[in-house]
Amino acid sequence: MNTKILALFAVIPVFFACSETSHTNSSSVTDDNGSYAEDSFKSSSSISDRLDIDYRDTLTAGDTMNFYMELATWDTVTIKGKKDSTGKKAKDSTYIEKICHDDIVCLDSTSTTVSLFLGDYPKGTRITVLAATSGMENDTIRIRGEKSGNLRTLMPVYNSQKKDSVYSNYMVPGSGADMLLNSFIAFNDDFYYLDLAADFDSSAHLRIKADVDTGYYNYTGDSAHVSIDLRDTVRGILLIGEAPKKIDIAFKVETGFSVNLSVQGYSINKYELVDTDKNVYSPATDTLDTLLVTNDSAEWTLSLYPSNVVSFLDGPFATFEAATRFRRLNQGEYLANPDSIVYPGDTLTIVRPANDSTKYYLRQDHYVWLADLKKGDSLVVYHEMDGYCKYLECKDTPRASYWLIDAKGDSVGTISSLSHSFKAKKDGPVYLRYLQLNSKALTDSNLTLRTFIQRPGSLDSLKFYNEAKDETYSSKRVNPGDTVMLSDFAFQTVPYKTSYNVKWFVPCEDLTTLGNAAYISQLENCKGEQEISSFYLIAQKDAADKDARLIAQSMADPLMRDTLTINVR
Repeated sequence: MNTKILALFAVIPVFFACSETSHTNSSSVTDDNGSYAEDSFKSSSSISDRLDIDYRDTLTAGDTMNFYMELATWDTVTIKGKKDSTGKKAKDSTYIEKICHDDIVCLDSTSTTVSLFLGDYPKGTRITVLAATSGMENDTIRIRGEKSGNLRTLMPVYNSQKKDSVYSNYMVPGSGADMLLNSFIAFNDDFYYLDLAADFDSSAHLRIKADVDTGYYNYTGDSAHVSIDLRDTVRGILLIGEAPKKIDIAFKVETGFSVNLSVQGYSINKYELVDTDKNVYSPATDTLDTLLVTNDSAEWTLSLYPSNVVSFLDGPFATFEAATRFRRLNQGEYLANPDSIVYPGDTLTIVRPANDSTKYYLRQDHYVWLADLKKGDSLVVYHEMDGYCKYLECKDTPRASYWLIDAKGDSVGTISSLSHSFKAKKDGPVYLRYLQLNSKALTDSNLTLRTFIQRPGSLDSLKFYNEAKDETYSSKRVNPGDTVMLSDFAFQTVPYKTSYNVKWFVPCEDLTTLGNAAYISQLENCKGEQEISSFYLIAQKDAADKDARLIAQSMADPLMRDTLTINVR
């Protein structure tokens, strides 16, 4: 069907479109499966109310749409003159008719641009366009704001004249079924349009999809200071040379929480992480992934220094993404809520299950209350970690750090793998602080921490103890051939309760009375006392009416011993 439009009327041509999700139309452009789209055609029903702007139709975000264009034809129409009342015939008149199909946009031969309305979007919006054309040459697509002008592309565009990819304010669509993609970034709140500029053939086709992420970038370079919460992400983009020379991102960490801060960027020269005391950490890489733990509430500032020189290869933008994620710390991960040694001589074992928020491969903290000491008291401290790499076990794993600290967190001494002893210089509680950074997981990522202490000279006495009778004793009668289980013994300590863990010894000359085959066979190598590593000893059958000495040495105070006489009867 042909429709005649009189040229003497000022008419804006109607540009027809359809969404692939509902309607398609015949075209020389194939769909993704290589088949031609054939279906009835209907115009887009979404029309912008921006009636003061010249545009052809509305591009619906998220839909793949087909737009069809055709150059109009022109025809001269002659109207024969009619006779008047006197019978005199009037002269014939002519006019020009514009002829085009009612489902195809009419383009004049002078038409070079078709505009589509996108929407009213805030600054920071990312508009990603996927497009292909046919029936046109020198075609380009731009995104234009009513007030802000053409937007720049996020990715470079191939320039056939320069034979290289350059950053510009336009993209080149694909050809036929091959759709090409680029993104545009809005730096202002504005009404935005898509402009297709081309040398149109007699018929043409545009297949296009626009994905719009409103506010994708929540920082666009309009301020030098940004404050974020502890579960927040700042995604920023800025024009190099037009943004602040330094961007400060501030956040606060409360006591009892850890914050995982991760930052990555493009065309960012340097990162600096500054704490409340103005201590600066600046990684050498272009990314930052760290875990922050503080003893008190603290304010941190992440400073970013973007490039100030536009690179032909890197483009006009600097981008970054800074994310904070927090979690409540477990007992033992900060000084205000430490783990505690229950009894000296016992090993405190803590197993921390790992998950996505713990990130023990970045940082491990352990605070342990050890003891309340008087000036001059001695302490021996051992600490061990399992489940993650240790120094010298894995490449690039740093040494763990150990401090002995007071209740304020101030250092009062140090320990190491070679030196475990400490003597108190003042009265007060003493805590162990352990810190390991950048240690990758070895097995299931669970972190196991062990702490063991001794307090030499702290006990006044160690006695074998009968718990049922609530009394101490110094001898025990057994029969020849009886097995003496070392785990059956209990102890009383003064002035404070300690672990029942002890080291066991038997004088060399008593091993033939109270021993076992392994120790008796090595008797010639025994000097003075034999340390017992087995769980039991046997009263020898040929040792009737003999006595043997069984010596217990406290694990809590290695200077304290007690001797039990074993009577074999």
